Amino acid sequence: IDSVNEPLGMNDIDRERLEEWMQKVDEWNPKLFTLSHTPFKLRRYFSRFKRRVTIARMAENPDLASKYRSKLHNAYATEELLNNVDAINANEQQLVNLLDSADNQLAFTQYLAGASFTMADVMLIPVLARLELLQLDKEFIHSRN
Repeated sequence: IDSVNEPLGMNDIDRERLEEWMQKVDEWNPKLFTLSHTPFKLRRYFSRFKRRVTIARMAENPDLASKYRSKLHNAYATEELLNNVDAINANEQQLVNLLDSADNQLAFTQYLAGASFTMADVMLIPVLARLELLQLDKEFIHSRN
């Protein structure tokens, strides 16, 4: 996470809390969550397509082969992780904990890091949007007390 010299909230925020929230959001693995909630058939198709494109690009750009090999390695590692039910459950629990923490914080402050909108709030927006796009907002957002 980049250090923020002049955050969005300027001096109206608790910088420690800002860094803590940015870290919390950054630690969650959105790719694993999204893929674990994608139908297997679509996931398999996308995975094969992505590997083929990566291999083709590696052939076109031999000077970037090490970068493309790293991408392939990450793709295979993600696929392996998707076979690990414990990892998927831990990832989902991490999301629930993140949302619980956000709910608790927002009960006391207008924004995550205090009285002003900060990068922590910006980082949480895609998490909420992802839940909406996956049509999981009822389960993870609207079902909250």
